[in-house]
This record gives sequence, structure tokens and C-alpha cells, in this order.
Amino acid sequence: MDNLNIAGKSAATTAMTQQLWGPGELSHYLGCCERTAIKLMRSGELPGFRVGKLWRIRPEDAREFGRPDPSFKPAKTEPAPTPAGPRSRP
Repeated sequence: MDNLNIAGKSAATTAMTQQLWGPGELSHYLGCCERTAIKLMRSGELPGFRVGKLWRIRPEDAREFGRPDPSFKPAKTEPAPTPAGPRSRP
């Protein structure tokens, strides 16, 4: 137990986890939600891997995937038309 730090993890374990991102860090980097980040890793579009039940990715792999273009603007969607039907009048 002499190689344990205050958190109860070995120095090697702490160093390894600092080099990996979870879905939260990945989603923040990509500008998407955590669910999308997990889907990208699960589908193989990003080379993520599981540690137990947790998804992890190396930051350099995320950087190779790239960030979205900052000038990207999603297309504006038109509101759905309201149905034309008889109106009740007071």
C-alpha cells in the first residue's frame, strides 16, 4: 500500500486516467451531447473503448477526428404550418 496516493489509486492508474477523456470531455470538445459522443465511439467512427461500463477515448484520437467548423450554422427549420380548419368565434 506504499504506492497509493490520497485518493486510493496508484500513481500509474492516476496518470493513465488523466490521459483519457470520457463522454463528457469528448462532447464538450466536439460541441455535441454526451449521447452523440457515445454513439460515435460505439459505431466505430471514433476509436473509443470501454473500461468496464465506461467509455474512454484518447484526446489525440478525438483531435484527429477534428472539431466542427466554427462557422457552421445549422439550417433554419420552418415552423410546421397550422392546420386550416374552421375557427370558433365568440
